[in-house]
Parts: sequence; C-alpha cells; structure tokens
Amino acid sequence: EFELQGKNTAIDIGVINFDVVRLFGNLPITINGEPPGDDTSTGDYTVRKMNIYILPKPSVSGGVIIVPSWSAYIAPDGKWALNIEQPDSEKSLEFHVEVRQNGGYLRKMLITENPITVFDTDKEIVFDDYPGVDLDAFHLSGTIEAVAPGTGDSRYFDIRFFRKDAELNGDSYDWSFLLSDTDTGWSASGRKEWKTTIPALELPHELKYSFSFYKGGNMYRGHSGITITSDTDLSSIDLGVFTFQ
Repeated sequence: EFELQGKNTAIDIGVINFDVVRLFGNLPITINGEPPGDDTSTGDYTVRKMNIYILPKPSVSGGVIIVPSWSAYIAPDGKWALNIEQPDSEKSLEFHVEVRQNGGYLRKMLITENPITVFDTDKEIVFDDYPGVDLDAFHLSGTIEAVAPGTGDSRYFDIRFFRKDAELNGDSYDWSFLLSDTDTGWSASGRKEWKTTIPALELPHELKYSFSFYKGGNMYRGHSGITITSDTDLSSIDLGVFTFQ
C-alpha cells in the first residue's frame, strides 16, 4: 500500500523476482521426409510447436481438448526453449510435437522409456528415440465454388476437414475428428482455390468437409464429402459447387 503525495508521484515498488527453470532441446521436424517450407508469397506457412503437459493429465471425454501447460515454438533448425515458473515439487512431463501447415494440424506424442521430470534446475530435454520427428501427411489442394444471392463483392471461405466417422449435423461438428481448419482468404469470385495439410490416411477414405461462405454481409454454410483413393490427384480435388437461394 502507498499514499499519493500529489498528482505526479514516483513509487518504488521494489524488486519482483520469479524463480524460473529453463527447458530446452533440439528436435528437427520433417514432413514426409522433407523440412517444412515457409513461403509467405504463396500463402504457405508452417508453425512448429513443442507442447508440454504436467502428468497426470485430467481425465476428460467427449472430444474435449486438453490445453498444454506450456508451449514453445520450434525453430526450423529444431531448437526450442522456454522458461517456466519453478514447480513446488518434482513434476513428470509429457511432450507432444504439433505442426500447423496451411491450416492443417499434425501431431505426435513423444513416447519415452524413462519418465522426464522437472523441478528446480534448468534441464535439456533429450529424446533418445527421437533424433528428429518425421510426420506422415497428405498435401491437399483444389477448388470449391459457392453461388449465393446478392451483390457483395467480398467472399471468404473457411473450410474444415473431418475423418469419415465424424458426425456432421447441420452446424454441429464432432471436433474430436477434426483434421484441418483452413482459411482461403478473400476473393471477388465464388470459386476459390484452397490447400491444406492433413495427417496421412488409409486409402480409400471418405473425407468429410464443411465450409462457411460469406457474401454481402450474409453467411452461408454447407457440408459434404469426397472419397479419395490411391489414384486421386491430391493436388486437384474439386469439392463441388454449392448454390444457395
């Protein structure tokens, strides 16, 4: 507590000290054996993250997403580091790698033979079984078209892909089966080109998708599905034409 002595009062509130522990490591990430690329000129981008959870994680059901205790970005060369508040006792940790590329999420849990713990000292995290992590993925791209009334010039697509056993019911989606959530951006045309990255699937596979489409201040939604096989050109997938009245 302090009392103001006038309109302009300089207050010295002392030194605030945080006891922290630094976690760090090096874990190069590849997708289908190749380093993920970043090309902002074409809209391609990749975000690499190390998600860290304190064990035991809470028990949940119904597709609830458990938020990591901490997250750190992984640099293209594999380096990552973060400072955490020093725990009050030794804690066991679980590590997940997460990569987002063109709206799609790829995830992998790093299974370790011996528990990894943290307490009161800085720690380099070394995964003996993972000199690096290679993620299997499908790179999908193609077109979708929506026709709607009105004269608005700006249109925007938000496309979400799901596994075949996801239940789509109107505007309700089973988020536990979400594979990809990609934004295609603004356009003056109802026909959009899109691209995303999803985890590799067993083929053939019925890939479900939903989308939101904006025009003239109104929003339209639709969903459908498409079967992809070993013969499908994954770089030229036509999601169809949707007409709204």
